[in-house]
Amino acid sequence: QMEFDYTPYTVASDSIDFDLLECTMEGCDCDGECTAASFCSCIRSSMDNYNEGGRLMEGRESDSAPLLECHDSCSCVAMGCRNRRVQLGVKRKVEIRPSEGKGMGLFAVERIQRGEFVCEYAGEMVSKEEVERRKEEEGLSRQHNYVLTVKEHCADSTLHTWFIDPSRKGNIGRFCNHSCDPCLGVVVLRVGTIAPIVGLFALRDIPAGSELCYDYGESAMEGGEGGEGRKSCKCEASGCRGWLPLSSSATE
Repeated sequence: QMEFDYTPYTVASDSIDFDLLECTMEGCDCDGECTAASFCSCIRSSMDNYNEGGRLMEGRESDSAPLLECHDSCSCVAMGCRNRRVQLGVKRKVEIRPSEGKGMGLFAVERIQRGEFVCEYAGEMVSKEEVERRKEEEGLSRQHNYVLTVKEHCADSTLHTWFIDPSRKGNIGRFCNHSCDPCLGVVVLRVGTIAPIVGLFALRDIPAGSELCYDYGESAMEGGEGGEGRKSCKCEASGCRGWLPLSSSATE
């Protein structure tokens, strides 16, 4: 499906409380490098978010500390700040082309190093009710959908659930297919507001010509061969689970 409006970053739909998204974060007061060692207030982990080459620090994607980039309210110089990466956009050459058995896919035109930012998974930020309404309207219940769900937890409870739908407005991230052994990892971060940004980063060195995929996650319900809405996985990984994730609703 190629009919959509392009947006390089996630935008709020009318179903979202704009006041919530406009809640801004305080900026740092750094006058030098923004690093963990310099106690930059935007770096909440014991390690830097990015190394000097702009790549995600190894282990940072699994760190429980929130990943915050410096932003417009910070005192640091934007062009020289190493804690600004996703907001600078796509830097590596990629292309959209057919992927056998999957429709369209996103491919690397050049080698991508481990930890490099590939692209944002951009779309419309929508409410749970709006996601379900769109699915019913489009008659796609229980079939594959583009909606990416971000669940943020504290201890054993879910603090907030966000939904990003790139089916009507989106970017190149919407063409990333699923793989059970993905070369891309999903990293949730923030740039100046509480609204999450979903970044796709290289989990390993990726040769030119490789398809860029991430793991869509585990199924939220049981289903087997021939089950309604069930689709076989085409990733061909040695540990392939056999089927794409399946959920009983668009928001699971």
